[in-house]
Amino acid sequence: MKKVLLLSLFTFYNVQCVAQMTSVNIEKVRELYQKAPMEEKVCKRLIKMLQPYNEQNNALLQGYKASATMMMARHTWNPFSKLARFRDGKRMLAKAVEADTQNAELRFLRLAVQLKTPPFLGYRDYVNADKHFLRQVLPKLKNLSLKKFIVKQLKNLNLFKEIDLLQSIKSS
Repeated sequence: MKKVLLLSLFTFYNVQCVAQMTSVNIEKVRELYQKAPMEEKVCKRLIKMLQPYNEQNNALLQGYKASATMMMARHTWNPFSKLARFRDGKRMLAKAVEADTQNAELRFLRLAVQLKTPPFLGYRDYVNADKHFLRQVLPKLKNLSLKKFIVKQLKNLNLFKEIDLLQSIKSS
């Protein structure tokens, strides 16, 4: 009887995890991502929502989880916790990008993190490569919603000239 109960609970848990994985709305993730730096509660919510994902079952959502993990450092006062969160997120993001190197959204996430990270942490290894990649890929992106999201974020980072950004949107 105990085995049947355990098997039932295990099956229910697996079904719940699969249901969670398929029900995440990427537009909602992007919305929370934009609010997470300012609001700790939103950052925690984003991390919790993306908990089931890793670089093997969804590299993009793993990338967002990694970015949110690094953002939690902003909401932490202990310097050791800040560094630990940053390192955990950096490791997760590296795995996500490695799993899908041609994903523009992942490369954008890594670029944004690198540009927002204090220089003393030494996380600037891929800035030029990611900038170059995005300049090449943005004009070719077919997903208009994604293109607008990335362009808006790059504009907020003062990364590319506005003319470049407008040309990348128009050349679809």
